[in-house]
Amino acid sequence: VNRLKRWQMVQSVVQHFWRRWKTEFLMQLQQRYKWKDRHKNVQVGDVVLLDNPALQPQQWILARVVQIHTGSDGVVRVATVKTSSSKQFTRTVNKLYPLPLPDQ
Repeated sequence: VNRLKRWQMVQSVVQHFWRRWKTEFLMQLQQRYKWKDRHKNVQVGDVVLLDNPALQPQQWILARVVQIHTGSDGVVRVATVKTSSSKQFTRTVNKLYPLPLPDQ
């Protein structure tokens, strides 16, 4: 196998890994429940990954939730997050993946 074919094969394996990682691991972090069930809302101080379809999952940005915006039903719909570069973004919660951190 020449170098080009080997490189293409390695790139294919890497892409497959990140696709599976996103569908299996990240989707598990962001559990979806029926609207009748109560579940934990995103809270101020939570560390999250920002979903960015233009980037591979390993390049997604880490951020901390600095403000939450609830709907009229009291459920968090939107959150303002701050990255390590002090940039702030407002994202819907379905584009945020809370990371499981050990209790401090």
